[in-house]
Amino acid sequence: WSEPGGAGFLGAAFQAFKPDGEGTSDMKLNGISLDRLQDRKAVLTGLDRLKRDCDSTGMLKGMDAFSQAAFGVLTSSKLVDALDLSKEDPKLREKYGDGKPYKYQYDGAPTCNEHILIARRLVEVGVRSVTLSFGRWDSHGANFDLVRDHGAKLDQCVSALVQDLDERGMLNDVTVAVWGEFGRTPRINPQAGRDHWPQVSCALLAGGGMKTGQVIGSTNRLGEYAKDRPVHVQEVVGTIYRNLGIDPMTVTLKDPTGRPQYLLDMREPIPELA
Repeated sequence: WSEPGGAGFLGAAFQAFKPDGEGTSDMKLNGISLDRLQDRKAVLTGLDRLKRDCDSTGMLKGMDAFSQAAFGVLTSSKLVDALDLSKEDPKLREKYGDGKPYKYQYDGAPTCNEHILIARRLVEVGVRSVTLSFGRWDSHGANFDLVRDHGAKLDQCVSALVQDLDERGMLNDVTVAVWGEFGRTPRINPQAGRDHWPQVSCALLAGGGMKTGQVIGSTNRLGEYAKDRPVHVQEVVGTIYRNLGIDPMTVTLKDPTGRPQYLLDMREPIPELA
């Protein structure tokens, strides 16, 4: 539930990077100078050039981008500084909240509000895309207790994020998407929970220069099925692509067989938000 997923046939260069855990200590120089690092980079480049001549899979091309990104982290303090919340205004941190007590469920992510603040700091220093998992909403039992806890925390940090981006003049350039995998059953099960319900769900979008402040689509009275103006998952993804400057109507990528494929089957972004 908390894994960011893979890059598929986009290749290794587009694999998600997790800036936490044990790898944090490797994001800065430890015991060597910048000149020494550049010497090592020159040696590595020479070895990779030899390997690339023998590579027929294209994997090394993707690894080149990884190496460039890694050296960029080591030679600049921007990323490490962005992850350091001690440099943030304490009043702003309080506004986001900390999400405690953290709620872990099995393999779920913590309800850590400050991760949302770190996301803003990462975007501020140039990171193009940040993905976060917040809690675990798989409420097959005790649904109401879970939603009371998770919902209040998420409300606090997401509203703080949108206001923060707006006050910094970043909101038109940053798209915020709050979204899950699917909906939950309209009927409560015997364990006071809600099970999986792929028939209808919802998403929250903010920023990105969109016409916000509106509700698009509706369900029937019991929340079972889409009623007026059903919005397809791919419309939401197409809207996010458009906000990133990627035209889903025209852009194609080559699949593993070399055939060009559109990013989406349904390529029209949500017109009401344009």
